[in-house]
Amino acid sequence: MKQRIETPLGEIFVFIDNAPADYDFEPFQRDIRSLQLKPVSASYRIIVSAKEWQTIRCEVALQNAELPNNGESGERYLCSEFARENIVLTIGAGNDSDLFDTKQTRYGMEYTRRKPIDQVMFGVAWTTDYEGKYDIRTQLATDLY
Repeated sequence: MKQRIETPLGEIFVFIDNAPADYDFEPFQRDIRSLQLKPVSASYRIIVSAKEWQTIRCEVALQNAELPNNGESGERYLCSEFARENIVLTIGAGNDSDLFDTKQTRYGMEYTRRKPIDQVMFGVAWTTDYEGKYDIRTQLATDLY
């Protein structure tokens, strides 16, 4: 099995049609002034390639399963967010596409395919200097568009 992303709140997993799947990831830095002035601790883009699928899900195996999912939405963007003390983890996904539906799950994000598409992406970012609900740096970092 390939290497996975380890976050301060838990390991990141991808599931294709409810089966665990390998995934590729790469560092991903948005060219946004607020992120340049105060960078996040880590930011990645996960690329999942699959020919035939109905659902692809990206989730965190939380060390503390009781953490609430305080997700947000924006233009062509939907995310799941988990915060504990000064740590926040965000899993972002594309939204408002005619190719797929996007929804939050208890521990992450899920795409449901509507039309043929061979690749989807998720953003994963966290910071260890979280300043509260108005600190949206990880959301900015995981917005793939």
